[in-house]
Amino acid sequence: MVGFKMVGVGVRDAAITYMEPHSIPSGGDWGLQRMAAVFFENTVGSTIENCIFERNDGIAVMFSGYNREAVVRGSEFVWNGETAIAGWGYTDNMDGTSGEQPRGTLIENNFCHELGHFEKQSSCWFQAKTALTVLKNNIMFNGPRALINFNDGFGGGNVIDSNLMFNANRETSDHGPFNSWDRQPFLTEILNGTASLVPMANVINKNFMVANYGSNGGCIDNDDGSSFYNITYNFFVFGGHKSDFNGHSKLSWGNINVYPSVYGTKCIGIFGMPNPSDENLWNEGYWNNTCILPESGDPYLDVSGDCELDKSSFAITMGDNKVYAPNKTVTIKCGKSMDFATFEAAGLDLGTTIQDAPTAAEIIAMGKALLEW
Repeated sequence: MVGFKMVGVGVRDAAITYMEPHSIPSGGDWGLQRMAAVFFENTVGSTIENCIFERNDGIAVMFSGYNREAVVRGSEFVWNGETAIAGWGYTDNMDGTSGEQPRGTLIENNFCHELGHFEKQSSCWFQAKTALTVLKNNIMFNGPRALINFNDGFGGGNVIDSNLMFNANRETSDHGPFNSWDRQPFLTEILNGTASLVPMANVINKNFMVANYGSNGGCIDNDDGSSFYNITYNFFVFGGHKSDFNGHSKLSWGNINVYPSVYGTKCIGIFGMPNPSDENLWNEGYWNNTCILPESGDPYLDVSGDCELDKSSFAITMGDNKVYAPNKTVTIKCGKSMDFATFEAAGLDLGTTIQDAPTAAEIIAMGKALLEW
């Protein structure tokens, strides 16, 4: 089907489906059924625009298998029992080179809230074996779990840009407004046209996220091996940089982290994985960010286990950050606790400064300037 358009339509009262046969889409935590109130498969250029999906008891919209350049724009999703919009492709085990997946989906200018009344593993957007998605200028809030969920790292090339997200995890607490897993590799040609297990980097840019309701993973919960993310120029409240369980190649720059929380207060949290060294090829980065800690002595960097403060082997690129804390006092936890001066002397974080706590008005002004409001 080519060029299908659904414009100005209301869809409501679709049946409960959470007891229908379901499966595990990929290496993430979620299971779901391959069905929805509006279901797309084998389509090119399908469009949903200015529609309202309300009080549907199952998934509202699903892009299953082969879909290209689909658009969901200017629509509202409210009081739905499960996920609002899902993309779920097919692979031959780890081989995704057949192209039987949603690719190039645009989710733009939508209003998604009050979801997941029956199925708590529900999001405004969920994807598995799906790539090259763009989520832009959406408002998402009031969900039981993450508002955007990537069940795997298939192919990459996804862009999350200029969205407002808050009040996630109201019934589950764990992770954040955005959550990802990456527990298994997939073979795709998305990076450069040649079959490779390395995906294209994902970009998370210019978003305003609040990780309230006890979202322990912060705003961007790159969980369980999540890799290849560029996280840039976002305003995060209760959000810092997280890496765990052999995740790597996540680069954060230009962000503002207000009262960061990554399973406890810290700007950067790294745990559940080998200690940082060039042998582990982490390629993690945190530079030119602003991090505002709430209490004097809170951790700026917290690495579980021992690590060596050696420029030749410390595989986290750091520098030129502005860290704010009462009394200009922060802690570094890297096997043992130390003050910032000791860490700075190792030459691992050049150009970073520690400043006294800003006022609420100053924090708001920082956010407005960053997001160009």
